[in-house]
Parts: sequence; C-alpha cells; structure tokens
Amino acid sequence: KARGHFAIGPSKPKSVYAFESAIDALSLATYFLKTKTRDLLSMVGFISTAGVSAKPIAVDADVKLYCAYDADPAGDTAAKTWPRRARPPVKDYNTFLVLWTQSERHKKRKTASDVAPSSLPEAPSPDSEASPV
Repeated sequence: KARGHFAIGPSKPKSVYAFESAIDALSLATYFLKTKTRDLLSMVGFISTAGVSAKPIAVDADVKLYCAYDADPAGDTAAKTWPRRARPPVKDYNTFLVLWTQSERHKKRKTASDVAPSSLPEAPSPDSEASPV
C-alpha cells in the first residue's frame, strides 16, 4: 500500500481526482467518458490512494487536486486536509455510476406514461470548481 496505487489519465493532467479505491476511480472516469467530451478526459487524471489518506498526493502547483474519497466520516475527515473536495453525491463513485446507469437505462425504456426516476445528483466536473475544504 505504501508504494502502490492505481492511476489512469495523461502524464500532465490539468486536474487530478484521488479516490480510496481503483473501482471508484474507474467509475468516475467511465461517467466522464459517457457524459463529457473525450478531449476533457485527456486533461484529467484519476488515481487511487489505496485507502484513506489525510496527506494529499504531490502534484504540480498548477494542477487542481480533488479529494474524491467516499461520502462517509472517514472520507470527510481526511478530505479536510486536501485543497478541494469532490464528495460523491452518494456513498462512493462506483455506487453513483451504478445508479446513473440504471437511470439512463430507464430513460431509454420510458414511455410517455412513465414517471421519470428521482433525479440523481451530478458528479463533479473538472470544468467547474468544486467547493474547497
């Protein structure tokens, strides 16, 4: 754990999202891929710190660093020491992706008489400023 991590994205990103687990990193990357432009993905890095860490990862000064740890007490506490928080709108970004995918499938099956599912909060986007911690 001390030396290992999971990362995807460009070698010189403009923004980096850090997650507790690789599945959450892949989930938000997948959401961005399905809802944002591919050009945007070429500017964003996704990394797993393999658990909660109160110490932010080191990035270049011009890179926006977001703590995307789970929406729970451990994630919220650790995020206080990070420069920006991208708190998941639900427990974590994997859960968010599952719910979002179900919502999208429902929209495709929906008929005029169907009632739309409750709205799912938006995931943070690197093109909008997340609220600082």
